[in-house]
Amino acid sequence: MNLHEFNQKIGFLRPGWWIVHVIGITALYTIGAVLGRYL
Repeated sequence: MNLHEFNQKIGFLRPGWWIVHVIGITALYTIGAVLGRYL
């Protein structure tokens, strides 16, 4: 079993985790956009 399949199984077992991932990715993207604008 590779990491992607493991993550999918965990995601199905614990549906709340996708929210954490979405928030984390959005935060990183926002920080990257802000830094890209001001640097």
